[in-house]
Amino acid sequence: MLKITMGYILYPNLETKFITANTLISIREKKDSYGSLFDIAISEIREALIEIRKSHFYAKNPYQKKQLREQDEALREVLAQKVRRIWTSLLR
Repeated sequence: MLKITMGYILYPNLETKFITANTLISIREKKDSYGSLFDIAISEIREALIEIRKSHFYAKNPYQKKQLREQDEALREVLAQKVRRIWTSLLR
C-alpha cells in the first residue's frame, strides 16, 4: 500500500532500486577498462587447460591421465600467478 506524505506518494524501496542500478554502471566501466588486459593475459592458458582436460577425458590408460593431471596442475599454478600479478598491479 502506498503512503501519501506531504503531498508526495512514497514508493517502497525506490531509493534502493536506484542505488543498485547506479552501482551496475560503474561495474561495467571497470570491466571495460580492466577486462581486455585480463582476457589477453589468460586466454592462451585457458585454451590450453581446455585442451588438456579434453585429452584427459578421452585418455585410455592411467599413466596418460596422470601426466595430463600434472600438466593441468602446472598450468593452473601459472594461471594463478598471472592473475595475482595482474590484480596486484591494478591495486597499486
